[in-house]
Amino acid sequence: MSVSTSDKAWLKAFDFVAALPVIVWLTWNCGLLSLALFLEARQFFHQAQWALGLKILNQTMAIAFFVLQIVLFALRPVAKQKSQGFIPRFAAIFTMGAGLLYFYAPVASPNDLVQGVAALFGITGLSLALYALRWLGRSFSILPEARRLVTDGPYRYVRHPLYVAEAFSTLGVTLQLQQPLGALLAISIYLGQFARMGYEEEVLERAFPEYADYRKRTFRLIPYIY
Repeated sequence: MSVSTSDKAWLKAFDFVAALPVIVWLTWNCGLLSLALFLEARQFFHQAQWALGLKILNQTMAIAFFVLQIVLFALRPVAKQKSQGFIPRFAAIFTMGAGLLYFYAPVASPNDLVQGVAALFGITGLSLALYALRWLGRSFSILPEARRLVTDGPYRYVRHPLYVAEAFSTLGVTLQLQQPLGALLAISIYLGQFARMGYEEEVLERAFPEYADYRKRTFRLIPYIY
């Protein structure tokens, strides 16, 4: 049964309203990162340090990543399939909430080497994330949903390149936090991501019959390993 233009408009509006809390959250994070970037840039101009320079680059890429997510949320089409039940949605929201706590967790005082390594992990993760989003495009979502089956770019080799990217970024942030809280947050995020992968694959398999073949010829996270 075809959907009328007016119905599509209403569905799109409802989808945008449903995504609004996440958009607000991303915008708030952009504001926090922008303030931190401004303060770090002032410090860098007064005393240039290689570790701080890497951190500034990492912060800039993080802002770009959040802005791109906001744009994709605003422009994405209505999902063809969504997850059923409370637990798949809870896994996504829990993981996002654990990531939010990173902004409020107590920061350690790592030396320049640790700060530089942390920034490099962050830069690597954000570079991969931006590359994956370039292919995923408007199919991006937080909750397990299916809009379009993407099999090009990094998705030709692994089914969840965004989670690979987020694993690097999470490790980079964790290195800068006081322990063991940072490690506990990282473990929570990784466990949540593994659960989300399974729920997302279930939704995609329901929405796209060809997903079963795609799943057989690709790896979940690491080519030739897993």
